[in-house]
Amino acid sequence: MLPQGNHRPVFLIRRPNLRPSLWIAVCGIIFYLNPFTTQAQTYRLVWEDEFNQFDPTTPSSNSLYNRWDVDRTAWNIEVVDAPNNGEIQQYRDSRDNVRLEVNPANSQDGILVIESKRVNTTQNLGAWTSGRLNSKGKIKFQYGLIEVRAKLPPLLGSWPAIWMMGDNIDTLGWPRCGEIDIMEMGRVTGWNSILGTIHWNAPGSPPPPDYWYAYVGSAGSNSNLSVPDSTTAFHVYRIEWTPNQIRWFVDGTNYYTQNISSITGSP
Repeated sequence: MLPQGNHRPVFLIRRPNLRPSLWIAVCGIIFYLNPFTTQAQTYRLVWEDEFNQFDPTTPSSNSLYNRWDVDRTAWNIEVVDAPNNGEIQQYRDSRDNVRLEVNPANSQDGILVIESKRVNTTQNLGAWTSGRLNSKGKIKFQYGLIEVRAKLPPLLGSWPAIWMMGDNIDTLGWPRCGEIDIMEMGRVTGWNSILGTIHWNAPGSPPPPDYWYAYVGSAGSNSNLSVPDSTTAFHVYRIEWTPNQIRWFVDGTNYYTQNISSITGSP
């Protein structure tokens, strides 16, 4: 159980009706640390972002929408012209793609909006712009509990994901740095199927692209979880990470546990 009274983070993806764009909104991300000193799973809050920071450079007379800005001490807004994974969008540091707005469920809260917009219909690469944030060089953790509350997009071709990468990726490369995917939907598992994933490099394996990877639970039935209303309702996606195992949850239900104590090069 989580401590009482803590805000729940929101990660909302929505599709406007009258324009070719995809919206992602994040109300907060929370990290709890577990000292692993007792059998009871007790946590203390060590970091959170509720996405309600005011931009001090804008006049107070401006609208609330224009006065909020992403906390640049916690997040990097990426600029990528040709991303990996066969993506057709380019990532931009622009308010057209990344901004804070008012939470429609609570006017006192902010929401991080990431909007994909179609900008060119004559080519594939660069036909869309979008936003992607990371905490590289600013926020990092090892072991504990991380959760995000999310509503995912009802849009074929999208690939919503909340990932964690090793902070040594620049020196070791991927997948040697390790990767923990808190949640991803779509791609290989299909719409409304939630997948928990880890990647690592097996001992003696050649460097990328010939790497060994493991989808969590690929040998069992709980590698992914069907969540039929994942695009119409909010759900809490969570991992609990200890030196021995990683556990994946949706709405408090543990749908898979992966033992990592014997994995060389594990996350």
